[in-house]
Amino acid sequence: RYIIFKLCSSCPYKREYYETLSNIRRLQPQLE
Repeated sequence: RYIIFKLCSSCPYKREYYETLSNIRRLQPQLE
């Protein structure tokens, strides 16, 4: 989770952040 947060903060692109979230959700649907 921290890695994604840091990546999002470093990346000014919000679209990439959303895509990463989607990937994580597909990989870990248990978080839902």
